[in-house]
Parts: sequence; C-alpha cells; structure tokens
Amino acid sequence: MRTPARLLVAAFFLALLVLPHAFNASGAEPYPGISATYAPKFALRSDNGTLTNHGTAGGTSSVMLGVDVAFLYYWNSWLATGAGYRADFDYANYNLPHNGFNFMNRYYFWGQGTWSRVQRGSVISERHDRWAFYLLTELAQRNYFIGSNISKLQETNQNADSSVLTGSYLGINVGGGIDFRLSRHFEITFETNYGLYTFASSDDRIKVKGLLFIGGINYVW
Repeated sequence: MRTPARLLVAAFFLALLVLPHAFNASGAEPYPGISATYAPKFALRSDNGTLTNHGTAGGTSSVMLGVDVAFLYYWNSWLATGAGYRADFDYANYNLPHNGFNFMNRYYFWGQGTWSRVQRGSVISERHDRWAFYLLTELAQRNYFIGSNISKLQETNQNADSSVLTGSYLGINVGGGIDFRLSRHFEITFETNYGLYTFASSDDRIKVKGLLFIGGINYVW
C-alpha cells in the first residue's frame, strides 16, 4: 500500500479514538441538576494467540501467557478511554521479543461499562451491571527483538549477529470483549483482539499483526 493510502487508513482509525470524546463533550450536561460518577478500572490480564509477520521477512509465532495491564477512565456509562502495556515473552530463549504500549477506546453496547453513582437532588442511586459487552479500537506502539540471545545486544552497540532484528512500529487493533461482575470491586474480563493494520515500521521486514485471546481480572474503584 502506498504512503498516501497508508496515511488515510491510519487517519480513519485514529479518528475512531478521538471523535467519541468530542461527541461526549458536546453533551456533557444533558440533564441539569443531575451529577454522575463513573468508577475507573485497572485490568490485569494474560494474552494467548498468534502473531503473524506481514513484512517481507514473513513468519508466524504463538503467544502464551503474555502480560497485559491497562487503566480505563469512564466518561459515561458507554465510553471509556485507556492506556496500557503488553509484553509477549519467549520463555524458551529468556527474552522479550514483542512489547509496547496501547491507547484504546471501549464502546459498551450492552450493559453499563462500570459502577456508577447518580445523584438527582436528594436521591442517590448506584448501578453495576452483571454483564457488559464492548467493542474496542486500539492504537498500539510495539517494540520487537528477534534473535536467539538477547545478550548479543548487551555486548556491543552493534548487533554481533545479523540475524538479530530490533525496531518498532505502530498498529491499529480492533476487538470486542465482556466484563462479568463478581463483586463491587472485582470483575472477570475476556477479550478478542485483532491486529487490523500496521504502519510507521522502522524495518519493512517486520510488520506484526496479532490475533489474541485475552483474559483476566478488573479492579473497579
């Protein structure tokens, strides 16, 4: 795909991250006299799945027991913005081949996204749905290390082995998931995450897209 087309695709999906907040801000006070509080969440999860390199080098790798952490801020009952970190480990070679930061929006379409407290004059109500289903858009920054031994990068400023590749890229991911309430402060969460598009790669040989199945625990403030 040529550079202008890549920029158009990236701009379209980045708009999915920004526009909902503009929409939310335009209607921040739909009901005067009513105040609402929405609890943020901290997610501790593990990911499993497949990473496929769509760069010129090709290749596929399985992911097991990766680490995924995220913090989510809820603007209202259906929209959340978050940031997190994901690390996929190579346990056989004792290194970290794939890791980076995520910036995401969640759009809840069935069930309220988090615990809420709404005050209407002297009347206060709280709500925390048992099930909440969401769609996801995510901007991902990834670093990669591909090689047999990470110590080769520590011995010298230059790679001792030409088979060792290091660099970074950006990606757009989409997905969907479920939050299931266990108690006031804890939820079980499951998510499917798919790498839709990669761009701004430091090396055309490496452009990784993943199909990941992510599960873990949410802590609700």
